[in-house]
Amino acid sequence: EKLGFAIEDKAMSINGNKLANLALSNIRLVDRNLFERAADVRWWATDEILVNNLSKNDSFSEASKRLEIMLESYPVYYDLLLCDKSGTCVASAAPKFDLSGHNFSQKPWFKNAMVSKDGTEYAFETVHYSQTIRDYTITFSCKVHECADPEKPVIGVIAAVFKWKEFVQRIVNETGLTEEEKEKTRVLICDDHGNILADT
Repeated sequence: EKLGFAIEDKAMSINGNKLANLALSNIRLVDRNLFERAADVRWWATDEILVNNLSKNDSFSEASKRLEIMLESYPVYYDLLLCDKSGTCVASAAPKFDLSGHNFSQKPWFKNAMVSKDGTEYAFETVHYSQTIRDYTITFSCKVHECADPEKPVIGVIAAVFKWKEFVQRIVNETGLTEEEKEKTRVLICDDHGNILADT
């Protein structure tokens, strides 16, 4: 997906090159962070405990504990989900959201993962408001293969629910402007359809 930053100088008094450089800097911050999130989900799709639990189709208590440990180490996520091939969540990291047992087969992040080439690729659902999480998120996802081998059958999908608003608002709010400049400037991030995804 394409993202773009807009920095509007309401008083038309800030150097245009400075605004362009600030926008470029913000784009790089978002790009680098989202690249890391895509790497996370592809790595976790090969986790031995998660793969074994899906293969054996057992109680998934080990998988739930493993996901909880991962979430503790990565507070940038609301929840981590492990789903079987039908889209049913068999384990989750955050019990407070009560997502285990829910079927996500119609969610874009699940559909996109299932049509991806294999577990070396990632999929996602773009910025959206989650009624369950009650906040704006991006959900990254990846196929899980038997024996963590992309050449073997798909046994499920892992998903990571990213804290989008908490992350992106910090970037737009901390854009390198002086206090005087901030008073007459608006910083936004938009998608390729022009939808505003963050705004000072």
